[in-house]
Amino acid sequence: MLSIDEATKIVQKNHPGEIQSHIEYKDLYLFMVFNYNPGEEEFDPFFSVDMNTGKFSEFSIMEDGNVSEIMSLFGKAKLGG
Repeated sequence: MLSIDEATKIVQKNHPGEIQSHIEYKDLYLFMVFNYNPGEEEFDPFFSVDMNTGKFSEFSIMEDGNVSEIMSLFGKAKLGG
């Protein structure tokens, strides 16, 4: 199983931007990452790293999970990557 530090490095390698926070959700680390490049401000800021495989993916809280549960977890999360 990957540590949060290993997962953070995977996100930083695969997506430019500032990690605002992260949570554990099911078998994933979910990251809220903001990209301040012009034209990309409205992009969905969520990305996942599979805790077991290290697979990096975009993540839609509307399609890939329980919105209220995820937002509640992010609400309790510490800011910063």
